This record gives sequence, C-alpha cells and structure tokens, in this order.
Amino acid sequence: MTNQQLQFIIFTVPIGVTMLLDVSDALLLPGVSFNFIHDEEIPPQQILGDTVSFDAAKLAGIFEVHGDVLRLQGVYNVTAHAHCVNCLKEISRDIEISFDETFKHVSHEAMPENLMEDFLYFEGKHVDLYPLALTLTVLAIPMRYLCKEDCKGYEKVLSRINQSTINACRETLDEAHPFAALKQLLTEDQEV
Repeated sequence: MTNQQLQFIIFTVPIGVTMLLDVSDALLLPGVSFNFIHDEEIPPQQILGDTVSFDAAKLAGIFEVHGDVLRLQGVYNVTAHAHCVNCLKEISRDIEISFDETFKHVSHEAMPENLMEDFLYFEGKHVDLYPLALTLTVLAIPMRYLCKEDCKGYEKVLSRINQSTINACRETLDEAHPFAALKQLLTEDQEV
C-alpha cells in the first residue's frame, strides 16, 4: 500500500458541542497520509473595543500519525467582519493561513503534569481542532481594521467645522455644567 492508494477525505461530524476530527484510521495505519476538511465556528472576538465576527472557518489539508505524534498540514480559511476604525464602515476580510501543527497523543492516565508547549495534545481517536482554529484566527486578525489604507474617516468632516463655531461653543458654556467654575480660574487676563 502506498500513500497515494489510501487517500480519503474525512469530514468531521458534531460530537456534543465541538467538531472533532476522527483520526482512528491514521492511528491504525501509521505513516499513511489522509486528506481532511474540517469546519469550525469561531465566536466573535473583542479587539480594542470592537467586535470582530467570523463566518464558518475551514481547515483543509492532510494528516498522518508517526508513533504518538499527529502532524496536520494544510490551509486555514475564514472571513472576518469588522468596522473600519476611522469611518465605521462595515468591512469583510478573507484570511488564509498555511499551517503545520503537531499534536501529541496521550492517554488520560498518562497525561504529563508539565505539558510541553511545542505540542497540542489529544486523547483517544478524535482531535478537537477548535483551539488550533481559534489560535490561527486571533494571530491573523489585525489590531485595527481599515476599509482602505488611506481612509480619512471623519477627518474630512471635522476639518470643515469652522474654528469660530468651536470658540462660540466654548463661550456659551452652560453655567450649570459641573466644570463651569473651573473656567473662571483660567481666564486669559490672570496669571497662574
């Protein structure tokens, strides 16, 4: 048997709340590569006060087992929806990331106390890819979304406001305003 003779496409099925990748065939046939397609739901993320939401994420690629190590290679795709930080226009951005990750197979009884951070871990014959998908998503999204690189946003509108209008507003400060008394302390004629 060669790797090319044993090419399967494995679709994930929901088990409970999460979608798990079934790697039982790879555990039985070490060294053989299997194709997979996996869909994952990524919850909205808060980035600097803005909510970024996502369409269903898709991981596609190959996996194989060597000993107690599962290696996944492929491409991760998701569409992020956010607002431009300058003009608040809704925008969508496609994210595509190549990945090459290693999972270590452990039994519940033999779970090491000090987990090595170079590996992701899985038990049994199913792998939860949600932590991988979430990590790839969070690392790929920018801190600030712009609808276009040179978006001026509301700067154009603000530059049109007449400076005299701003000064008129300052002069008519409401006496009931909690900081109106402070204005009397800082007049142009007095020294501080």
